[in-house]
Amino acid sequence: MKRPNVALNIDELVLHGFAARDRHRIAEAVQREMTRLITLHGMPDAWRTNPPVMQAQQFTAVHDAKPHALGTAIARSVYGSTPR
Repeated sequence: MKRPNVALNIDELVLHGFAARDRHRIAEAVQREMTRLITLHGMPDAWRTNPPVMQAQQFTAVHDAKPHALGTAIARSVYGSTPR
């Protein structure tokens, strides 16, 4: 069975407490991980509102975590959340 095409648009990603120089790498990692999760597991049923507004669940980041690790953690938190 062929998977449907999914267009993921992250309109705004608000990050507090992270170095400004890392913002693009964090955002790219969020996009990559969200794409991977949706491709692997599909679109969560809770996201079927049009359009859903998502807010990441709280998570703890290591003080000196790399942008890739932060973006991956953010994406997993958003993927596991429900629309507000």
